[in-house]
Amino acid sequence: MTAFLTELGKKLADKWLSVLVLPGALFLGTLMMGLTLGHGHWHDLAKLRSALKRLDTAASRPAAEVALATAALVLAAAAAGLLAKAVAAMVTSVWVGEWPRRLTACALKASHRRERWLRATQNYEAEAAKPPFERDEAVLVRHAATRNRIGLAEPCHGTWMGDRLAAVETRVRVEYGVDLPFVWPRLWLTLPDSARAELDTVRGTFNSATALAGWGLCYMAIGILWWPAALIGAATLLAACRRGRLAVASLAMLTEAAVDLHGAALAVQLGLTADSGQLTKALGERITVVARKGS
Repeated sequence: MTAFLTELGKKLADKWLSVLVLPGALFLGTLMMGLTLGHGHWHDLAKLRSALKRLDTAASRPAAEVALATAALVLAAAAAGLLAKAVAAMVTSVWVGEWPRRLTACALKASHRRERWLRATQNYEAEAAKPPFERDEAVLVRHAATRNRIGLAEPCHGTWMGDRLAAVETRVRVEYGVDLPFVWPRLWLTLPDSARAELDTVRGTFNSATALAGWGLCYMAIGILWWPAALIGAATLLAACRRGRLAVASLAMLTEAAVDLHGAALAVQLGLTADSGQLTKALGERITVVARKGS
């Protein structure tokens, strides 16, 4: 047991160091550059070297003072890491569209995404309703691509990421009658390890993207003192947004695929059928009834 606890402590210390302390130390270094240089001397290397010499002089002080200063620096770096994680949590809420209803409505109206989606859907349905000899398949495919690029279901959130995740619930409910928020915990328990590993990997990628966005916003805040930090933060935030969109798209596709491939197996586990064949809408509705339990 002692060996296990020792090894566990090492792993936790390594993770704490890599996730919080090292990025936090880099952030503190940038903050110190901002405080030292400011906007007026943003590229003054001589001034920066002078500040570094003062730090080198401070390092020759008694060992106890140096140790205390080092511990304070580590704690400050860890605190910066915790601040970035808190900002990342807020980024997650913003990205997935967990906004007040009025704010969501204003965002949808400002972006015109719902109107554009409805217009693209009408164009697609009008072309699809034509007789086969009049229908232009290339035009039909183009209308479908336009609609799907905006969203796979009618936009209802203030962000594309929120709509992409919400579209999974809509598509699964329409196709199978499955209420995914209630059914998903039960489906998760029936998934094979390989499927859960894929979903965990993509979710981890999304979490990394939100963490990167958190750091990007923190660096942009330093831009108040030293404008190059704002550029660093903006570039980091753009990269995080791109990574987050890709991760959300993959997570949505994998979640929907899990329902397609393993929904019937869940029905077998719940005792609703003995056949683990294709998931039907009637079977999906029975699964939903069991999962909701009248709620």
